[in-house]
Amino acid sequence: LYDAYLSGDTDAMARLIAEENAGEEAEEAFYRDYNRAVYDTRNEAWAGKIEAYLDQGGTTFIFAGSAHWVGDHSVFACLKANGPL
Repeated sequence: LYDAYLSGDTDAMARLIAEENAGEEAEEAFYRDYNRAVYDTRNEAWAGKIEAYLDQGGTTFIFAGSAHWVGDHSVFACLKANGPL
């Protein structure tokens, strides 16, 4: 993950994070629900807040783990879907 981050390979980062979060079949539903809450739902909420910051102008610093910034349900994907990016 570190090497993918340093090289800017967001596709590899997203793949590695998904592989890490994949559980055994018995745990699959738990991980799916957990990931939905921790990543998808949270990213959508953050995107809404970030959009409000963008509308206000000025400078805002946002820090979050790399898993929130890559993949189909990333904060960036949510912002693009809603129009600010």
